[in-house]
Amino acid sequence: MNQIEVIIHLFQKNSLIKGVGCLWWYACNNALIQDKHPNTKIEYDSNSAFFKALEILLNCGDYCLFYTLNSEDPLRDGEHLSELPQEQLELLQRVWIDKEAMDKMDEENGYLGWYFLIYCPYSLAHKIYDENGNFIRWHHAV
Repeated sequence: MNQIEVIIHLFQKNSLIKGVGCLWWYACNNALIQDKHPNTKIEYDSNSAFFKALEILLNCGDYCLFYTLNSEDPLRDGEHLSELPQEQLELLQRVWIDKEAMDKMDEENGYLGWYFLIYCPYSLAHKIYDENGNFIRWHHAV
């Protein structure tokens, strides 16, 4: 598997929450990637790996971004973005800060994931299916 496939695999198999912050954590965790899949070549920086993995997830149709309380309009909290996957990515990229800025924010506030909790206006929802493969509902991860 390549770096992006490993990130997606770890995210889908090991995460109960499955929000954008969780996907970001896997994209930043090269040591975990190498530990679980030692032959994986790390080709992308964290930002690039995150957006490439997110693009694949959004394009598969089982994931979409939704508005959080951090959006400009709190009344939209929980509302799914209706834009196409590429447009959803562009919306997130407009408000995105890079790893260095996130690390600094976390260090200053003593909290891992400060950007996602306080500033990021989007999170990731994924479809829940029953045992027969029928769609039940969207799960909104924070």
